[in-house]
Amino acid sequence: MFELLLDIKNALLAAGAKSVELGIEEGISADDTPFIRIVPSMNEAGEFNREDLEFEVYIGTDIKDTLQETYQEHMDFVASIKNSLHLKQIGTGICYFQRAVFDKDVVKNFKVAMMSFALKDIS
Repeated sequence: MFELLLDIKNALLAAGAKSVELGIEEGISADDTPFIRIVPSMNEAGEFNREDLEFEVYIGTDIKDTLQETYQEHMDFVASIKNSLHLKQIGTGICYFQRAVFDKDVVKNFKVAMMSFALKDIS
């Protein structure tokens, strides 16, 4: 599973983030934004002796002068992440976008969203 997380990280490198890492560490700063953090959430048995891996992608963008500018940059970044992963083959599985939860400001001073994905049918 760790190798799959590294494959997910590599798939997200082209999404335009300054930093892409596994896990949410303390001390994320403006030097890291826009940032992507990948957090595995569940691994379970799938059908036909395969497995599924669910993971969350936390994305953070800067707060702009207006809320409209803030949300525009934020939503564009969400779309970039979705485009990088949804319906893409990663390892032997296929990645599916499940949901985005906005205003998950788990890192202070940044606009943060949590995106949920499932990597299905891993052999």
